[in-house]
Amino acid sequence: MRTCDLSETADHGGEDLSFCDLAGYSLSKMDLREADLTGASLEGSHAFDAAFAGAVLFAVNAREADLTAADLTGADLRLADLRGATVTGVRCEGARLEQAMLPAEWPCPA
Repeated sequence: MRTCDLSETADHGGEDLSFCDLAGYSLSKMDLREADLTGASLEGSHAFDAAFAGAVLFAVNAREADLTAADLTGADLRLADLRGATVTGVRCEGARLEQAMLPAEWPCPA
């Protein structure tokens, strides 16, 4: 894991955030569209209304994360662990979900 600082701006679209330790971080209302979060840890993070559309979240650890109203449209969530995540109001049309571990409340077809 590597340490990444997202405090300077809310716009991180297209950035390489792979293997970043963002556990417990506040990602609320951040623009992470098209970002590469491969293998990152979002465990326990707050990502209310964050934009992850088209982002690569391959094998991401988002256990217990608050993803309320997050936009995951077209995101790559293969092998992601979202167990225990809050997913109320999540937009996830077209997301790739192969072998992802999803919470029972997941709003889109798996």
